[in-house]
Amino acid sequence: MHGFGRIYIWDVTNERLMRMVDDGVIFAAALSPDGTRVAYGGYRGSLEVIDTPLPGNEPPVADAGPDQTKPSTASAQDADQYYYAYVYQVPAGGPIVIKAVNPNAPTDSMLLYSTNLPDHAPLESALASPDGRWIAVIPRSRGEYLRLIEVATGQMLDVSYHGIPFDFSDGSLLGQFESIVWSPNSQLLAFTSFTSDGTVDVFVYNLADGTLTNLSQDAASQYTLAWSPDSAYLASGGVACDGDECDAQIDIFEWATRSHVVSQHPAWGTYPAIKTMPCQLRWSLESRYLNFVASCDGTIPALEKELFLLDRIQGRVSRLTNYTQTAYQPPEAPVEYPVRLAWYDSVWYDTHTILLGATYGQEVPGDYVIRSQIIEYDLLNDSQTILRSDMTAEEWTPSPVQNLFAFRTASGYSPRTRHGVEIANVAAGVLTTIGSGPAGCDLAWSPDGATLAYTGRGQPMRSCYYSYYSADTLYFMDSLTGQLAQYTPVEMEPVQAVGWVALTAFNVPPTANAGPDQTVTAADGEFAQVLLDGSGSFDSDGTIINYGWYENGELIASGVSPEVTLGLGEHIITLTVDDNNAALRSDTVTVLVTE
Repeated sequence: MHGFGRIYIWDVTNERLMRMVDDGVIFAAALSPDGTRVAYGGYRGSLEVIDTPLPGNEPPVADAGPDQTKPSTASAQDADQYYYAYVYQVPAGGPIVIKAVNPNAPTDSMLLYSTNLPDHAPLESALASPDGRWIAVIPRSRGEYLRLIEVATGQMLDVSYHGIPFDFSDGSLLGQFESIVWSPNSQLLAFTSFTSDGTVDVFVYNLADGTLTNLSQDAASQYTLAWSPDSAYLASGGVACDGDECDAQIDIFEWATRSHVVSQHPAWGTYPAIKTMPCQLRWSLESRYLNFVASCDGTIPALEKELFLLDRIQGRVSRLTNYTQTAYQPPEAPVEYPVRLAWYDSVWYDTHTILLGATYGQEVPGDYVIRSQIIEYDLLNDSQTILRSDMTAEEWTPSPVQNLFAFRTASGYSPRTRHGVEIANVAAGVLTTIGSGPAGCDLAWSPDGATLAYTGRGQPMRSCYYSYYSADTLYFMDSLTGQLAQYTPVEMEPVQAVGWVALTAFNVPPTANAGPDQTVTAADGEFAQVLLDGSGSFDSDGTIINYGWYENGELIASGVSPEVTLGLGEHIITLTVDDNNAALRSDTVTVLVTE
């Protein structure tokens, strides 16, 4: 493909779109018959030839963003080792920096990427795919795009309604991107976004073919999303309104047919109609059942916050919990005292058992108390077993290892008072703590189940919501021993979690840095001796073995810091570096020679 400043190649084998060049104006482009090279004419009158990243050939030459400082050396990587990534941006609107930490030796970090978002947008969040191969970067205040970074190559794709790889230039997709979730197979990225008709619809971006699909396209607005474990179904919680009257709505979409299979206004029995969206959507292991909380709005009384179950096949909703029979508001209680509130969070233990963390109000003789419990709920026998009576559990995060779970603990009158993070085993109706650590958020298991990572805050927080840019510590807990390790980012800036990335499965290309632009004076009025500087180049997972300096496509020097003779005028010189795995990256420097 060719056009203004960009060349793309479609990899038929791997079904992906790759950006090759993003610089200046491309007048023409041609792919060699064997598919190993691309030639194009640049706006400076030069003919450029670059290698392609097709199978069997070297990785691509890609735009790595702005210059980067050389990071400290990370620990040696083991086979099958996963790294944990975090991101920061200073100042707001400046370059975003993504680094990775080795959980087995969390004393150092390696730089993955540093790049500016289009229009220097501030960063909202970043999220790694479950397999660790992609990072989705979402800007704040500009909802027209999200950026996908392929960890293996550094290739960047901007998912945008006004550009590649799809076109919504009619304005039907307005932004912002919200509730972004990866499918378990890492092939689909779902999100919600405002549309031109005023509703919030569900969109899915397919990495296989670069297409975007609007799944909902109805009068309801969708806000919360959850993929089924088999990646076949996407559930959403939202609100359907008719004038000023609104009711909660649960939808389930089948990805294969791109259609609704369930659209349900839940039957709440004798309860008043729920006006806010359902939340905390949790799929059963076999992808048949979906349980959810009626409302997570903190201003809603407990009677509207029970746990419900939706049968995808029968399309029927039933209520699971019944705490609100004993919850009430004493007349003497102050308004801010949340005795009418209940809080639930759950996870599926097996196909018919749910582990539930609950906080609720209960009347006792002459008093009113707040209870916190962890409960095992058996759907087949309609029975409950209290696993813990002194705390509740939130952000249940099941490990790839069977029967192992991580969660945030809380107790007392407020279900959002953080007390710590635990790893526990559940067997035969008994919950056994394996490891515990300080309070934190963003719980995430490594894909091999060996390590739990989470972020810590420098000051106590009652909620993990709306806490972007507030993490200052990373914790790593061993799932076998419960041993806790701690990493403090050296940037002295607040960071946020990205997730686990699979660095050892790929070669991370080197970063080229051709040094700052220079203006020099010709000693004899015609020529100048110019010292080039590529010492800022580095390879985060290997060694740079070659430095090549090119002008107009011709090699003029080699080495880290060669001296070259340049005539009067402007010289645009390209540094290309090769690493020990034959990956290439390039950067340019402009040298102006004056009389």
